[in-house]
Amino acid sequence: MGRHSMILGLAGVGLAALGLALWVVKFEFDISVAITTIAGLFLLLFTLFINFNAFRDFIGKRSTRYGMGSIVTVILVLAIIIFVEAISARHHLRVDLTENKRYSLSSQTVKVLEGLNYDVEVLAFYGKNQAQKVSFERLLKLYKYHSTRFRYKMVDPEMEPSLTKEHGVILYGTTVVKRGDMQAKIEEGTEEKLTNAILKVVRTGQKVVYVLKGHGEQALEDESDAGYSRTRESMEGESYVIKELVLLREEAVPEDAALIIVSGPKVLPEKRELELLSRYIDGGGSVMFMIDPGNAPGIKDFLIKYGVVRNNDIVVDSTSRMFGADFRMPVVTEYAPHPITENFRVASFFPVARSVNVDQDKVPEGGRVKVLASTSPKSWAETDFEELKKGRAEFKEGVDTYGPVPVAVVVTIGEDKVQLATKTKKTPVAKIVVFGDSDFANNSYLSAAGNRDLFLNTVRWLAGEEDLIAIRPRSLNSTPLFLKASQARFIFIVPVVVMPAAVLAIGLIIISRRKKIA
Repeated sequence: MGRHSMILGLAGVGLAALGLALWVVKFEFDISVAITTIAGLFLLLFTLFINFNAFRDFIGKRSTRYGMGSIVTVILVLAIIIFVEAISARHHLRVDLTENKRYSLSSQTVKVLEGLNYDVEVLAFYGKNQAQKVSFERLLKLYKYHSTRFRYKMVDPEMEPSLTKEHGVILYGTTVVKRGDMQAKIEEGTEEKLTNAILKVVRTGQKVVYVLKGHGEQALEDESDAGYSRTRESMEGESYVIKELVLLREEAVPEDAALIIVSGPKVLPEKRELELLSRYIDGGGSVMFMIDPGNAPGIKDFLIKYGVVRNNDIVVDSTSRMFGADFRMPVVTEYAPHPITENFRVASFFPVARSVNVDQDKVPEGGRVKVLASTSPKSWAETDFEELKKGRAEFKEGVDTYGPVPVAVVVTIGEDKVQLATKTKKTPVAKIVVFGDSDFANNSYLSAAGNRDLFLNTVRWLAGEEDLIAIRPRSLNSTPLFLKASQARFIFIVPVVVMPAAVLAIGLIIISRRKKIA
């Protein structure tokens, strides 16, 4: 077989193998696969034809027959490996076995990625030796795994200064998220920041959340433990525009209001303000009420119109002592099936809460009311405030209400009418959520267990964005390993003393035996 014939043969084998690999990867015998495979087979057959005599003599040798078995075995093994790799490239499964799922994305992020209707490009400007580069690129790969519309590029500012200048990047570690002409920048490479940036660029407009002011409500600018500055930041992080609302100055609720939050009023709003709120709700508005025990007693008459009963009591929970908390901080563990609490498996804490219940007879026509969240079975609604002030609490049969105690109620008005409405004219749906406490969402308790998710999920639902309701990204908490003194000594002695001594002893034994043999 001549040199040129051998080159043709090898080229034929290579093209045929390439065609097979393309077919396995694509799972489709398209024109490119067909041309590659046919060309390879043609070259291989042509080589055999022009060297038929030499090939026949080669096959007739005994050594060739013995070697063919090994060659066929190698080819089969390689074919199996190629096939398995091709399958895994298209259909692979990731399993995260870490305790807090640090190598998995939150369900909220996955929802956002799976629902992308636009191509999103991420430019991560990290230096070659920057410490956070590897971990952030690993995060970006997770995002790409969940959406074909997501793509990213790691940019070294020193190697691509023009691209860096074009996007106005001046700090290493800056990430630019782009969708067409829209872009958002983040300087912290976390899942929460990245997902929120994606939301900002894919949304066609930001929804406005109004927070009622003028009745002693929680202050949005207050950075103390009792304030709502972190709550405001959390809502802004979800791409909402937050504005304060003084209804006494308004003729009506602003038309751009996605929802109104009434957070812990100390006194009852004026009659005219309540009328404006009623008119807003009747027109399909959404309102979140957070009413603390003892405050704004007159609001009871306003809420009862929508089937919500606000009781004059304080929820006491003996379970809270297990967590080192005050017994007046009930643990909320029972959640009703609802978009707000879908897949919600996290307890939440309500410091000093009152019970909130439902009255089906008072629900407006076409409306539905249900308990959203309740405390543990070991709790009760205490009515003796004087005993609570003394630090004592005891359940009194026939006076107090034993748990689970409802602390959150959700009302929907007009949903049934919407389903019957025509395509050209739809009846607006009014939504109300009432919590028996406002402190669960303040700066001090927002990060406690599931408080933040419960609050933001409620905001999402009221704003008509139930498709984005999910559990937020987790923080990467370390899990310390505590050892007894005896365990620490054992871990030190075995690898540092015992194992080296064993290796040395074995070496000495081998050397002594060799000397005896010699």
